[in-house]
Amino acid sequence: MVRTGPRPPSRLRLYRPPEPRPQFHCLFPRGLGQAASLTRTPRRITAVPESQRPRDSQKTRRAILDAAARLLARDGFQRFGISAVAREAGVDKVLIYRYFGGAEDLLRALASEGGLFPALDQLLPAGLSGSPRALARHALLEYARWLRRHPYALALFRWELLESNHLTAALAACREDFARSLLARLPVDPSIDLPALAAILAAGVTLLALRTDAHSMFCSIPLDEEAGWRRIEEALTLLVNSVIPDR
Repeated sequence: MVRTGPRPPSRLRLYRPPEPRPQFHCLFPRGLGQAASLTRTPRRITAVPESQRPRDSQKTRRAILDAAARLLARDGFQRFGISAVAREAGVDKVLIYRYFGGAEDLLRALASEGGLFPALDQLLPAGLSGSPRALARHALLEYARWLRRHPYALALFRWELLESNHLTAALAACREDFARSLLARLPVDPSIDLPALAAILAAGVTLLALRTDAHSMFCSIPLDEEAGWRRIEEALTLLVNSVIPDR
């Protein structure tokens, strides 16, 4: 019998070669391989030598340090990291790794050159001469004045009272190194426990500076006025003169 109607569709399907899989290796620098290599442990990136950095590297470095200081002052240590600093600074995080090496290294650089600590020569210039009493008095008064001019440093003290992690430990180690270097410049008689004395006086100054914003009065002294801080400095001078000999 001959069919006169339309032919039924064939069950055979035309062969279509598979589409080529996209290659991702072209999206990454040579040496990283394809996308699967992203799951591997990244290599540590060390700081680029000064001579190999671009001409604007110092400007970029300064911008990164400023961004890190703002981030710490605003958000504290828990949110501090390379990615967060990169967003704050508006740079690629690879630059931060290249310039500083990691979060703790960035924090140490911030402590030494980012305004979190004063420079030794700001408190006690190496060429400054005078009696042990005069040098100690100069260092303490300059520290009090420096604190009042650096709100980021005060904000950092506040966060350290609230948080504790490997970053706060790294910063505390930097502060201890700074204190040892400063005290080494004071030729005080070994019979005087200079570290204990410095700890008490510096802690008192730091607390008063911390309270300046939140509370304008402390023991009836207006901390938001220059007259109040002149009284504080006179009291500090009296304390130093009473415990440290003049020669």
